[in-house]
Parts: sequence; C-alpha cells; structure tokens
Amino acid sequence: MNITQRYRYLYKPLVFVAGLAPLAWMICGALQLFGASLGADPVKKLEHECGKTALNFLLLTLAVTPVRTLTGLPQLLRLRRMLGLFVFFYAVVHFTVYLVLDLELNLPLVGADIVKRPYITIGFSALLLLLPLALTSTNGMMRRLGRRWRAFAASSASTTARAPCGTVSRPPPSSG
Repeated sequence: MNITQRYRYLYKPLVFVAGLAPLAWMICGALQLFGASLGADPVKKLEHECGKTALNFLLLTLAVTPVRTLTGLPQLLRLRRMLGLFVFFYAVVHFTVYLVLDLELNLPLVGADIVKRPYITIGFSALLLLLPLALTSTNGMMRRLGRRWRAFAASSASTTARAPCGTVSRPPPSSG
C-alpha cells in the first residue's frame, strides 16, 4: 500500500472514528449506557464537553503544520481539513446544546447572553468565523477561490485560534 492509499483507507478512517468517539461518549452518558453518566446537571456537562472537544480539535488542527514541519511528514496536511471540520461540528453541537437544551430556544435571551457575557461573545464570534471556513472547505470551493482561499483560511484560523484565550475571562461559578 502506498502512502496515498494508507492515508485514504487507513489513517483518515481512523481519525474519523476517533473524531466521533467524544460524541459517542456523550450519547452514552445521556442514555446512561455502559456506566457513563453526565452527572447531576447533564445539560451543563454536555455544553462543557462539546466546547472542550471543539477547542481540543482546534488545537490539534492548528498543531498539524508545526508537527509536519518538525517531523518532515507532509502527508499530515491531508488530515487537517477533517480535523478542522470536526472543530466546526463540535462547535455547532455545543451551540445547539446551549440554544436548545439550556435556553430552550429563547432567542432574546441568547442575544442578551452574547452581549452580557464576554466568553459567550467570544465563543459565538468563533463559531461565526468557523462557518465560512467549513462552507468553503470543499475541493470545489477551494478551486474556485484559488489563492484567495489560502489567505482567507489563514486569517480566519488565526482569528478563531484566539477564542480559547477568552475562556480565561470566564467568571467563577456562582454558589447560589
């Protein structure tokens, strides 16, 4: 098997299954299967797990280029798009859990939260920055945009990468 076939038939499917593992764990926790549980506040646990998973995938995606440079394995770039799409996927799941399960589709409350809480503002901004990256990640869109896609992706990725910095501004949980 040559390197292209290994990436197509071995590494990409393995990364795909590994990318879905956190979701499978969350579903098992929600359904209380295999001893998994989401605890006393399952909605908050789902929100945090989806958000942390999106951030972890963001960091993995951003680490691909330096790791490729250090190891001399240019084939690692073939996995970067899939990792980036998992960032978007978990960010959308995170926002959906927040919107549907936490706020029960109360849209005025979403707007008030975005304005009131800086970490929600940063997270929502990051999701909006990920949207065009995900929409333009197909081969056809990348071909149509040409060199402009690289500049667009680089600026969007660097801006989105600043989102984890906002999590340090999160207020401590209230005791009441």
